[in-house]
Amino acid sequence: MFPRAVPLVIGLVLCAFAFGQDEGPNKETETEFENLLKKTKALRFQLFKGDVVADPAKAPHAEAINVAAKDVTYPLHWRALSLASPGRLEQNKVIKDTVEEFEAKLRYLGKNREPSSVAAMQGLYCKAVTLRARDVILSGPPIASVNAARILALIPHRPPGQGSKDWADDVLPRLGQDTGELLLGLCADLVESNAKTVNDGVRVMLLRTAHDILALPPQRPALYKAETANKMVTAAAAVVGRKLEYTKATPRGEVEGFKMLRAEALRVVARTPTPEVGKERLAMVLARVAANDEKVDPAPRTEELIESAIGLCRLVAGSAKTPDFNPDYAAQQVARAVYLFGLEANGNIESKEKMDRKRPWRVDATRLLEAVELMRASKDPYVAEVVRQARVVLVKIQDGLQSPEANTLGTWVNGEGKPPSASLFKAGDPSAVKPRGAPDE
Repeated sequence: MFPRAVPLVIGLVLCAFAFGQDEGPNKETETEFENLLKKTKALRFQLFKGDVVADPAKAPHAEAINVAAKDVTYPLHWRALSLASPGRLEQNKVIKDTVEEFEAKLRYLGKNREPSSVAAMQGLYCKAVTLRARDVILSGPPIASVNAARILALIPHRPPGQGSKDWADDVLPRLGQDTGELLLGLCADLVESNAKTVNDGVRVMLLRTAHDILALPPQRPALYKAETANKMVTAAAAVVGRKLEYTKATPRGEVEGFKMLRAEALRVVARTPTPEVGKERLAMVLARVAANDEKVDPAPRTEELIESAIGLCRLVAGSAKTPDFNPDYAAQQVARAVYLFGLEANGNIESKEKMDRKRPWRVDATRLLEAVELMRASKDPYVAEVVRQARVVLVKIQDGLQSPEANTLGTWVNGEGKPPSASLFKAGDPSAVKPRGAPDE
């Protein structure tokens, strides 16, 4: 049996063979690259326009696509090295222009083009960009690494307000040619890397990339292997479970920065279709955060409660397939998250100044309500009661109103409204949560 990382390594080797071996911005000068740009200019134009259908088996095509990928990644590294602090504004402009150029290339390939002529090009181009962005992430410096990760995040990105069908139509061709498997596996490997290899700014972007891939509707053939998805969600769970030492002297920005990273990781964990992957109890990761468990340090902020509760709702909805999982206990943690969300919303939703509102409460309530409705798939009577009470709270907030019912829900769920089950899993290690401030049993 192969070790976990071997399938991705094999994939990277094969892709490197197609798009050039032993790559890296440290191994190529800008002058050498300018010559390659001139050499491949005509063919690159034809491939992007669709006049020539991309074929990775043809060496000139592979070279042209690889050069196009370097053109939107390697300048991040070169400029970051060549420009000292006094040139920071110029450096920022180069980085901004480079990232925007890639975004423009994606739009050009996807808009008003005959799909049959550019579908292969979209997948092959994004595959090459994935590999070349990886080169930059690993080569640094940090500002170049973070922006190379931003480029990866653009591949599956869903713009605000875009419908599911339009998003899938835009993104699925980019993840063709096995790019979905490569990109998701790369995210998993880099998220698991140590701090000397990948910084947390890069991890934030990689986690966003992974979330958007996992959020796409299932495809046939599949965009990625189940093993790769499992590796990604367990890598994200490890980020959530980090043990960090904070003191009163720790800057608030550092603490809040970690919470932002943890929120992105929770969005990925919430995409797991099963409560457990191997020995990893992913449902427990979500339950602790949703319930504001005392072991979650620093305490989660509102967006973390939301993402964890949504993930638990999905697991409760599919709990008939997992007999060792107690949906009633999971639903209790959802109720606790809704209660805490309601308290926060009540104190801020009717602020006179829109700029003073901490969150888009109505949007958050809608997302939570949609997730809570999924739990109707469970036939458990306790779950049904959680759905009923949570709906009352969320519908009010969705309408832009305060919800006094949040206090009622909190009193019930933390008092007489205990589920029949006393833990999240029926067997194995203890799997109960203890919310902050809860009395010892």
